[in-house]
Amino acid sequence: MIFAATQDKPVSKDKTPRQKPYTDKSLFEVLPANQLLSTDLHKKILKKLQIVVGVPDEYYQALYVPLINAFAEYAQLIPAIVGGPLGSMLNYGLARSYFAVDHFKNNNPELQNHLHTYMLFSAFLLKDIGRLACGRFINICTGTGEYLSTWRPFESSMLFQGEYYRIRDKFSDIPDLYKRLTPILAQKLMPGIGFLWIAESEDTLDLWFALMEDLGEELPHYGMIYEVAQTYAVEYFSGPEFLLPLEVREARELMHGENFFEWLKHQLATGELTVNHDDSLVHEVDKGLLIDVDALEERYEKYNGEKINKAIKEFERIGLTYMIEGSTREMYRKYSSVKRNYNQAPKLSGFVSAFKSSRGYMGGSASQKIYKGLVLKDKSLVSYKKPAHAASLSPVKGYGLKGLLTGGKANNPAVVNMVFKNQHGK
Repeated sequence: MIFAATQDKPVSKDKTPRQKPYTDKSLFEVLPANQLLSTDLHKKILKKLQIVVGVPDEYYQALYVPLINAFAEYAQLIPAIVGGPLGSMLNYGLARSYFAVDHFKNNNPELQNHLHTYMLFSAFLLKDIGRLACGRFINICTGTGEYLSTWRPFESSMLFQGEYYRIRDKFSDIPDLYKRLTPILAQKLMPGIGFLWIAESEDTLDLWFALMEDLGEELPHYGMIYEVAQTYAVEYFSGPEFLLPLEVREARELMHGENFFEWLKHQLATGELTVNHDDSLVHEVDKGLLIDVDALEERYEKYNGEKINKAIKEFERIGLTYMIEGSTREMYRKYSSVKRNYNQAPKLSGFVSAFKSSRGYMGGSASQKIYKGLVLKDKSLVSYKKPAHAASLSPVKGYGLKGLLTGGKANNPAVVNMVFKNQHGK
C-alpha cells in the first residue's frame, strides 16, 4: 500500500499528463527555490515528506532542505525529457522520491533506517538530473530575450548566472549521455554532510550510485518501487489543480530573428539547403555550422517578402552564433587537395589546423576560396541529411583560449554585473 489513506492518493479525471507548451521563443524567469516550491501541491508533498522521513527537525533542515532547494534551483521549469511538460524535472523528481520513501517504509517496517531513507530519497530525487546538461541548449538572457550567456550547469544553477532563460531542444546523437552525467551533477547538488554520510558505508554508496542508473534485473525490488513511485508522481502533478509558479511569455522583441531560424531549420530538414557540397551555403566546421547568410538573402526575401538585414541582426542577438573579436562573421578557407598533398597537412578535428595551414599545404592563395558567414554554435540544434563527405574548410581565426577562460562573456558587461549582483547581493 503506497498511501496511508485514500485522500492521500492524487485524484485526476484525466490520467494523461497535461503538456505545458513552450517554444523556442518562450521566456522564463529564473526563480529561487521558495517560489518554485510555492504551489499548494508542492507545499502539501513537502509537509508529508517531513513526516514520512521521520527525522528530528534540525536534521531535516541540514540534510533534506538544502538538497531540495538546490535541486529546485537547478531544475527550474526545465522538462524532465525533451519536449515534456514544463516543470516536470522538478515536480516528478520531488514527488517520485516522496512516494518511493513512503512505499518502502510502509512495506518494510522492519527496515527503518535513517541513512537508508536519505540514500533512497536523494537517489530517486536526482535520478534524471543529468538530463539538464544535455539534449537542450539553454541560454541566459535579458527580459526581452536577448542573449547574455550560455548556461553552464557544471558551474552553478541559473540563479547565479542570470535572471531569464530560454530552452531550445536539440537532436542528440548520444541519447544515453545523461546517465553518465547524472552522478556528477548529483554529487554537486548534495549537501556536503549528506554525501559524506552516505559515503561512510561502501555498500550504501554503491547502492546510491546504482539507484541512479537503470535498475533493471540487478535491483528488481527497487525497480518496482521506482515504477510505482514514478507513476504516482506523474499523476500527482497532472491534475487541473497544478499551476506553474510563473507566467510563460514570448520574446517578441526578436521575432524576426526567430522566424529566420525557423525558416533555416525547415530548409535544412527538407533538403532545400544542402551541407558540405561545393555549391552549398551551409558547411560543417569544427565549431558548428557555417551559414553564408549573405548568399541566403535572395532566397529568404523571396520566402518572407522582407529584407533579410533586420532578421539577421536579430538572429545574431539570440545567442546561437559565435562572436569573435567583436564580429559575428567568421571566415573559413577551402583547402585544395588537387595541387598539394592534403594528407600531409596537420589536421585538427578533421579540418586543416588554423594555426599551421600555409600556402605550402593550401596550394597558394589562388587556390583558396574564402567563405564568410555566421557559425551556429551547435549542429544538433538543426536536423539535416548527413553529408556524404566531410567539410573542407579551415578557420582563418578561432575562438581559442580566450573564449575558454571567459566563457564568451568577457565582452558582455551586463553578464559580469548580473553574476556579481547575484553572488554578492550588491
